Amino acid sequence: MSSAPRVERFKGTGWEECHEFIVAIPARAFWEGKQRDSAWIADFAATLFWRKALSWHGQLPQDVRQDWFKLEAALFDRWSEPEAHDEPQINPTPAAAPSLNPNDKANHPLQGVLNYANMTPLDPETLKSTWGSNTPFQLVTCTVLANGEVIPVWKTSHSSAITLSFFVIGDSLFLVPDPGAYGRKYSGEKRAKLFIKPTD
Repeated sequence: MSSAPRVERFKGTGWEECHEFIVAIPARAFWEGKQRDSAWIADFAATLFWRKALSWHGQLPQDVRQDWFKLEAALFDRWSEPEAHDEPQINPTPAAAPSLNPNDKANHPLQGVLNYANMTPLDPETLKSTWGSNTPFQLVTCTVLANGEVIPVWKTSHSSAITLSFFVIGDSLFLVPDPGAYGRKYSGEKRAKLFIKPTD
């Protein structure tokens, strides 16, 4: 039997350490067979906070400390990735409804992409499609950090999710579950961040 994936103590020194911690915790939970137990994952992570990070963790509300998904979002919020000048910036533009006429040509990149979206009815208890499919519906939810950065999460059950990353090439935006593997396979695509801001 293989040994448990090693998880280093988290000291709160910066984004890189935080990223390694966020990746290592679910890997260990998977090895333990606890990948769907958000409370177990949060309790396990709590044993690894050290120095500044321990002080920060102790000041979080109890519901955040006891739920891995809330804790993960708080970690992303506190130790966000620094802006890189070589990464493409996606500037938000006001949304426009796609034309209802399928013969209309798009007059700017990505207009009409919603034509490809398949909105499947969903049973909220089982996360299964109501269209007769036996496979789970794969729901993407997003956390919006204080700075407007969008962190997408692919929810695989009520207690299990995978954090997704953005990549861009040209005018196309992709959501991927494993940025390392994806970046190696598609080296021409650039990792990106998505920001939103209120308009009124």
